[in-house]
Amino acid sequence: MRTPGTRLGLRSMGSIVIARHIVYSVAKITRRKMGGLSAVMARMKRVYEHLAGGPLAFHGGSWRLPPPPAAELVIKPFLDLCGRCSTPAKPCKTNLISTP
Repeated sequence: MRTPGTRLGLRSMGSIVIARHIVYSVAKITRRKMGGLSAVMARMKRVYEHLAGGPLAFHGGSWRLPPPPAAELVIKPFLDLCGRCSTPAKPCKTNLISTP
């Protein structure tokens, strides 16, 4: 997320698409409907547990990064990047409520 290529990609995307804003949400760790975690989700779950400093809470059919580490390690850096690129960002639920 902090690589020059990523920053350039976000800037380029915003200028090419002429996006009014970017909608964001912290990724959830989900299971397949029939079965356990895929290999990718199992690895992501271990990363999230490491970032959270312990086990993740399971609710709504998925595991999520707790709010404090999610805000500090995912959301804040993303919003900083959007700010540097002059691209507004809206949380997913806010966008759903405000979209006509």
